[in-house]
Amino acid sequence: SVRARCGTNNASRDLGYPAAKPKQMATAETAPDATHDANGFPIAPPHALLNPLFDQRVEDLHSKCTKKPTDSELLKLYGLFKQGTVGDCNIPKPKVSLASGFAAMKTMAKWTEWNKYKGKLSQKEAQDKYVEICDQLIVKYSKQ
Repeated sequence: SVRARCGTNNASRDLGYPAAKPKQMATAETAPDATHDANGFPIAPPHALLNPLFDQRVEDLHSKCTKKPTDSELLKLYGLFKQGTVGDCNIPKPKVSLASGFAAMKTMAKWTEWNKYKGKLSQKEAQDKYVEICDQLIVKYSKQ
């Protein structure tokens, strides 16, 4: 490997490439129009804590599970999390073709999952459902 040949952990610098700058999250003050970041994605305002267990389950899922939930389980959680924190999907449908690649297909799947709750599930209902599913997944994948 390049790292082994160079004898350091910073292979890009050893090869003369500038070190990558870490990406910073956009805030309302730094975003071009105060509601979207430089890439056009909406900036989520701090979510209202409508279910007191919501934030705790986000942490619990990471700390208490020994196995990763399936992609379909994670996708469902993604849609509920976005609905519970942002509300109805507020970004246009991504333009994806077969030549777009895996990342674009993943983006489309995430958008589709979030958008299916538009007008059907309130933020409180989404947070409640998220907590319910997390509880099931924690039992299913927990460190016992």
